[in-house]
Amino acid sequence: AIFKLILRFARRRPAGSQHSNEEKWTARRPWRTTPTGPIFTPANTLDMRPGKWGLAVLRDMEWKRFEELCAAYCQEKGIRASTTSLGADGGVDVCLYEDLSDPQRCTGIIQCKAWGERFVGVKPVRELRGVMAHKNIEQGFFMAPGSFSEDAQAFAASNSITLIDGPKLLSLIEILPPDAAQRLLDL
Repeated sequence: AIFKLILRFARRRPAGSQHSNEEKWTARRPWRTTPTGPIFTPANTLDMRPGKWGLAVLRDMEWKRFEELCAAYCQEKGIRASTTSLGADGGVDVCLYEDLSDPQRCTGIIQCKAWGERFVGVKPVRELRGVMAHKNIEQGFFMAPGSFSEDAQAFAASNSITLIDGPKLLSLIEILPPDAAQRLLDL
């Protein structure tokens, strides 16, 4: 009880100041919980979801949701896919399973980078190739909402890696049946 009382007094606006600590907290972190409770409740977060697909939707997507989107897209195309667990993923965000004779064998991997509009350079693409060699996987995909540098594109082209940038992913989603595209938007 004493701790709560101290916190309440610490949060008071000092005389003559423009913003309280809580207002500063909210301005810096509008997506997080303030010291006195959540900013967004489940009821109003649904109202903030986008109504249709666009490049801005992909680029503003949180990293885990982007990984789930990439896996769900593959599933919509009939490919069994699973995201890796949270934590160090060893360069693999999504495993693809297309071998009917051995359904547990990962036959392709996807590395996802939800870096907004940033370019993906050659280094992360090289790292993906290293993971592919280590795991003996011939099919690799690198998905990012931004774009790829020329070096990354050249390296990927000569190493069995398919690069899917934001505009390409958006076009792939838009040619899905409308109900499938909506399911992905609702993730």
